[in-house]
Amino acid sequence: MTFVAGLLLGCGGSPAEGECTPYDRFEVYEDADGDGFGAAPLGQSCTLRAGQSRLGSDCDDTEPTTHPDAPDLCDLRDNDCDGLVDEESTQTPFYPDEDRDGFGDPKRLERHCLLPPGWIPTGGDCDDADPDVNPGAIEVCNRGLDDDCDGVADDQDDSLDLTTQSTFFPDLDGDGFGDLSRPEVRCSPNATLVDVGGDCDDEDADVNPDAQEVCDTLDNDCDDLVDDWDPTLDPGENLVSMWADADCDGFGDPKSPVEVCFSTPCLGVDNDLDCDDTDSWANLPQNWYEDADQDGVGTGHPVVFVCIRPEPDGSGNELAPALNGVDCAPKDPEISPITPEVCKDGIDQDCDGADC
Repeated sequence: MTFVAGLLLGCGGSPAEGECTPYDRFEVYEDADGDGFGAAPLGQSCTLRAGQSRLGSDCDDTEPTTHPDAPDLCDLRDNDCDGLVDEESTQTPFYPDEDRDGFGDPKRLERHCLLPPGWIPTGGDCDDADPDVNPGAIEVCNRGLDDDCDGVADDQDDSLDLTTQSTFFPDLDGDGFGDLSRPEVRCSPNATLVDVGGDCDDEDADVNPDAQEVCDTLDNDCDDLVDDWDPTLDPGENLVSMWADADCDGFGDPKSPVEVCFSTPCLGVDNDLDCDDTDSWANLPQNWYEDADQDGVGTGHPVVFVCIRPEPDGSGNELAPALNGVDCAPKDPEISPITPEVCKDGIDQDCDGADC
């Protein structure tokens, strides 16, 4: 019978208590929480009873979720009995959010089981001292600041709010004023751009809206007025004494000397020959002709040779000066040497013998 029992034990059977040999014994531990791991050793035995286990190392035999095979949890306990509480792999990363913008400083990451006050689970803030800078912000033009923390700023950022850009102008001559015809829209200027336009010659540093107008045939101050035509002309310029030409006929009034840059009709001319500077048709002594159609051009024989416009003739007709030529249609006020020609209408309006 002993031989048969031995064979049965060798095939995996459990020996009866009275048949247990030293070779059949194993360590037995009390498993009070029934998690398969024991804590208090009970000695050796050939059999296990309820509440016992062959496996020891249970660090808390009152808690069935704590044993060497248990997953480690973030609960301030050593769940897997490895001597470590709340290991890093179980903890959540948190970031300090000092500017309270909802994003924390990724350079100061710490892992915790519970959320510390003032910390958040979202990082990515590249400036945790500025609540306007974070991954949720809109990139705007502000001197190279990376508002949305994507590693690029201002004009280099494809997500830039284009309404925050400014207009700049190239300033090739370095006078502080740029060429309005070549605007560039961007966040900030480079070394060749300025934010003030208005330069009418960006290759001449002496020509810009702040320059002084001088006598040089240039529009120095870019106001579309040149030399004598510009009321801001430097009075200290080397002006020339001439005579006023109020009627713009190219003849000056001997009673009205003026200081000008150059001889210019309507401003000042280099002669004082005008006998009447209020009448552009009266300047030098000349023949005056009968002007029946009152188009400013006479015909026939001279009526009088004078400088100042004469009174109408005995028939009440105005007289016209010789300088306007001879009227080829003395009874048609729309035809005379001073009438603009209309081409290809079959009429010689300007008395030159041709229809354009």
